[in-house]
Amino acid sequence: MIPAISWQIVAVTDEMRYFCSKGFEVVTPNNESINIKGSLAAILADTPAGHQVMGMKEEVGFAFRKCSHCLATVEEIKTKTWEEDFTLRDTATHEEHCKELTEKL
Repeated sequence: MIPAISWQIVAVTDEMRYFCSKGFEVVTPNNESINIKGSLAAILADTPAGHQVMGMKEEVGFAFRKCSHCLATVEEIKTKTWEEDFTLRDTATHEEHCKELTEKL
């Protein structure tokens, strides 16, 4: 491990261990106290393997929009470079797409 950053990694690791085992208390708008615990996982994978791990469809070869972060088409991916050049996915667009798919069923 690189000494210059090792203390930062140890600090983050300690905080994650605490969050996973002890959690933290949150008071809801109804004045209820709840304990939230969590953990962090990182997975390095190509798209099909990542989709399999997350329970999503594995193949994107036939998809019109290839990227899971923006609404890029194959042609746009070939010609554009910067994030600003693409339309990023957002909650409203996602909900509209889900509605359209549901209506087609």
